[in-house]
Order: sequence, then C-alpha cells, then structure tokens
Amino acid sequence: MSILLILPLLTACSSQSKTEKQYADNDYIKAMQTGLEERQKIVSTDKYDSGSTSERDLILSDGIKKEQEILKPFKEKEFQSPELKKIRDDYNNALQEQLDSLPSGGDFNKIEAFDKAYDKRSQLINILIDKFGLKLNSELEKEFKLNANSVNKKEDTNKKLLETLKNAKFEEIDTFHYGAKITNNTGNTIKDTTLICMKS
Repeated sequence: MSILLILPLLTACSSQSKTEKQYADNDYIKAMQTGLEERQKIVSTDKYDSGSTSERDLILSDGIKKEQEILKPFKEKEFQSPELKKIRDDYNNALQEQLDSLPSGGDFNKIEAFDKAYDKRSQLINILIDKFGLKLNSELEKEFKLNANSVNKKEDTNKKLLETLKNAKFEEIDTFHYGAKITNNTGNTIKDTTLICMKS
C-alpha cells in the first residue's frame, strides 16, 4: 500500500517541475553587462578617437548593433519583474533611436535625438546598477552614473520650476508682456532659462 501511495506523489512532483515557468531576469542583467562592455570595446579605439565625424558615426553604429545583437534573444522572454520588463522595452527603444540618428551628418535634430536617447539609456542603466545588481567596469559605471545624475537633476529642476510657474501670479505689463516675481525653490542654481508662455 505504501508503494502505491508514493508513486502518484512522485509523478505529481515531476509534472510540476516540468511546467515551472522560467524567467529571464538574471540572464538579461548578464547580457546587459556583456552588451555594454562589447560596445565599449568597439568604440574605445584609436580609430574612433582620430576618425572623422562620418567614420565615428559608423563605429558608433557598429557598437549599437553589437549591443542589439546580444540583447535580441530577450525581446520575447518572460520576466518576473514587471519593472525590469519595462526597462528592457525602454532600453531597446533607446538603442534603436540612437541607431536611427546615425549617421548624423552634422544634422542638429539627429544629434539631439542621439543625445536624448543616451540620457535615457543612462537613467535605465543607473536603475539596473542600483536595483538589479548590474555590474560594470569602473569606467562605464562612472560614465553612466554621472550622466544619469545630471539628467535626473535637470528633470527635477524643470519639474519644480514648472510647478512654481503654475502657481505664480502674472500681471500685464503692456500689450505684449506679462511679468511675475518668481522665487527659485528648485534647490539648484538656474543660469540661463528661456520661457515662452502662451496666453490662453
């Protein structure tokens, strides 16, 4: 009788093990490390440093494509963390935005698009380092952390400034101009800021 009772239990355990869902969270973090460091190897060369704008753009494109190649297997993978899944999607979009802006050919809009995507990547990488255990060499970690902190500070300043402006009481100076006394409550020094306001 004891043998008959044990066999179904073993079968059930075996069946449960086979159907257990596999998540890609840890493997994705490792792939991020590999992708970033492989991209760094491609870009950190004398050829890139001494190259023309068009030559540098081609090398940058190769670096992005290498990173995309390494991360491609994770596009359809399941993630246990919803936040990490969103980071994956946002990071893939930022990579593609950078690639689409190359070669820039000196086009201001393309250069701006590339830089904005770089800022977004920096913020996402910073989250991966702080919350998900992404390990990078000291040079890469310093680069992305410094830029992410700069971007976060700028965004926070703009948000606080916008809130201050919303609460400000503007008075008509003349037909074309309105003025208001604004106190800088952002906690940061604001050097040059241009505000364009439309009267509703």
